[in-house]
Amino acid sequence: MKMLHRDKLEQEIVLDDFVAFPQSNGLMVGKVIRLSNKMLIIEAVVSKKMKRYTKETYRKYPADAIKLNLNAALTMYLIRNS
Repeated sequence: MKMLHRDKLEQEIVLDDFVAFPQSNGLMVGKVIRLSNKMLIIEAVVSKKMKRYTKETYRKYPADAIKLNLNAALTMYLIRNS
């Protein structure tokens, strides 16, 4: 059975989609690496300046995320290299 996840704007979320989601008092951007029954498992995109050696993963409900457009590769490049 295929799991169907929809974001806050009713767009379908699938694996390898880039999403924006709230974390603490900020907004983070990440890539969906796995889908569970009710939640998305998201790997955060972290700036190189932070020098973290561990990957940050978060579990969020699909209604708490917003799918980014297909040109997110440019956005990710700008975030990582700023």
